[in-house]
Amino acid sequence: MSTPTPADLFEIEDAETLEMLADPTRIELIERLMTPASVTEVAEAMGVARTRLYHHIRLLEEAGLIRVVGERRRRAVTEKVYQSAARRFQPSRRFLEEVSPAEAIAAIVDSAFAVTRVDITRSFAEGRAGFDHDDPARTTMLSRSVVRLSPERLRSLVDELEALLRRYEDDDAGESAIPVAFLTVVYPSSREQL
Repeated sequence: MSTPTPADLFEIEDAETLEMLADPTRIELIERLMTPASVTEVAEAMGVARTRLYHHIRLLEEAGLIRVVGERRRRAVTEKVYQSAARRFQPSRRFLEEVSPAEAIAAIVDSAFAVTRVDITRSFAEGRAGFDHDDPARTTMLSRSVVRLSPERLRSLVDELEALLRRYEDDDAGESAIPVAFLTVVYPSSREQL
């Protein structure tokens, strides 16, 4: 039996689902479940007791953000195997038109920054990430830049970044592959140029 492939996109249609994704544990579960796994396997990978995850798993499954794709025996227990419903999650256009921009942006940005903060902290603590510019094996970059672009160049930048991420999305480096997180935010700044 082959495992179904996650959809490319899951469109969020309601505030409850969007708020659910503001929790770093749930975001991490969705990310880890891009590859099918049981709660026990995910708990071991996260270094937490599996009992801490059951509530989150149930909520994600009820919302349709993850799904059961099989079962497997582990010792004397049969466990469900879960997988993320999609590779990307974003609010639908209809939903964004129904809520205030402040509500939508707060939920999206809070979610992205919360999970990124937890992930970066863990990566630094484990020695996986570092900012040493003199290290030829440097693997971390964090920057904020404000540049002036014409509307056409801004659209071009966004298109190029999306194409770049898609190009690396399906990189098959085999056993040597390591998960690499990208948090990309490009937007017309509210800051006026001095």
